[in-house]
Amino acid sequence: MKKILLSVQNNLLSEAIQNALVKKGRFCIENVSPNQDGKILDLCIAERVDVLLMDVTRLADSTIEKRLELCGKVKEYLPSCKTALLCDEQQIILPPHLTHFKKEVLFMGIFDSLKNMTNQAVKNNVSKAVSGAVNNAMHKSKTFVFADYPKNADELKKMPELDFSSPLSTAAFAMLVLLEYDESPENTIEMLNVLKGPQPMNGMDVQFLRDRIKGRGYIPRSYFEGSSVKNDYTPNVPYKITVSEYAYTYQSEGYAKVQVQSSGADSPRPIELRRKGNQWFLWRNLALSDIRTPASVDPWA
Repeated sequence: MKKILLSVQNNLLSEAIQNALVKKGRFCIENVSPNQDGKILDLCIAERVDVLLMDVTRLADSTIEKRLELCGKVKEYLPSCKTALLCDEQQIILPPHLTHFKKEVLFMGIFDSLKNMTNQAVKNNVSKAVSGAVNNAMHKSKTFVFADYPKNADELKKMPELDFSSPLSTAAFAMLVLLEYDESPENTIEMLNVLKGPQPMNGMDVQFLRDRIKGRGYIPRSYFEGSSVKNDYTPNVPYKITVSEYAYTYQSEGYAKVQVQSSGADSPRPIELRRKGNQWFLWRNLALSDIRTPASVDPWA
C-alpha cells in the first residue's frame, strides 16, 4: 500500500479525492485538515509518505510559492516522495521565476464549476483527474544526456552511461543507437543486438526496422530534445531524451513498458523491455510509427 498525504481546503473536493483513491485499493490516505497545514512536513517525515497531494489557493499558507517551497523541503528529507499540486488554471498563474516548476503542478479546470455541480458530478470529475495525477506522481521519469551517439557495437559497450539494471536506461539507448541507421543499418543492428541481450534480432525484426525508418531517419531523431517539424527534427547536442514509466509499466511479470515522446506525435509511444536476472533488455520497440512529416518535405507545410 502506498501512503498519500492529502491537503485540500475544499471539503467536497477533499472527500471526492479520497473516494477516488480508496477505490483504487492501493493507497492509504492520510488527510490534513485546513488548520493543520503547518504540520505537513512533520507528518510526511513521520509517516514516510510516498505521495504528497496538495491544492493551491490564494490563502497565505497555500499559495503556489508556499506549496512549492514546502515540496522542496519534503524532497530534502524524503527524496523518493512524489509531489503533485492541484491548481485552478483560470486563477493560479505561475510567476515568471517559477515557470520551471510547471511539471510539478497539475492544472485542473474543475474548480470554477464546483458550485454548479451536484456532489456526485464533482466526485466523478475529481475521480478521473486525481487518478491520473497520482498515477503520474507515482511513476519515474528520467532524462538521459549523451554527448554523442555510438557508431558501432564496440563504441556502445564502452559508453559509461550504458546500464542494463534500469528499463528506462535500456529504452533510452534503444532510441539513441537508431540515430546511426541512415549511415549504417548494419552497425545499428549490431548495436540493437547488444541491447537485446540473449535474443538477437531475427530476419523479421530486421525487415520491420527497415520498413519503419529506412529513408525516415527523422523518426528516431524526433524523440530527442530540440527536434521539431519545422527544423526537420534536428535535435540539440548534447542529445537529451526523457523516458517515463506509466500506469501499466509493470503490468506483466518480467516485462516493462516505458514511454517516450516524439515531437512529431501527440501522445507518447511505448518501448517494451524484458528482464533476465537483474538486467533489462530490449524486447520490442513500438515507438517507430509514422509521425508528422518534416516541413522541408511536406508540400503543404
